[in-house]
Amino acid sequence: MAWGMISWEVPIEVSGPTYNKQPLVYAALAAQKNHNALYLNCTYGSAERTERLRQRFAASGKRLDMGKSCVRFRKAADLDLAAVGEALAAVEPDAFVAETNAAHAKRR
Repeated sequence: MAWGMISWEVPIEVSGPTYNKQPLVYAALAAQKNHNALYLNCTYGSAERTERLRQRFAASGKRLDMGKSCVRFRKAADLDLAAVGEALAAVEPDAFVAETNAAHAKRR
């Protein structure tokens, strides 16, 4: 648990120091007031992976209600679980760390 959500993280031992001294959240699952949210931070950093997720949902006929990194849904049946699994498997932890570090370096 982190940030009030079930989270899957890249440990500090793997990522090295982070901007907020917390492990990098790769993905998280949270219950919000009117929906559930699956935070796919592993997809957020890549326009290509985000587009692939959008295309997979469209092909499955499922509605994708997505913010920057969160996929909002009411029940698990609303998700294209194969597309979610593909999104989670699309980037290795080391690549995720490198993308995150590069994004933070651009902000400085």
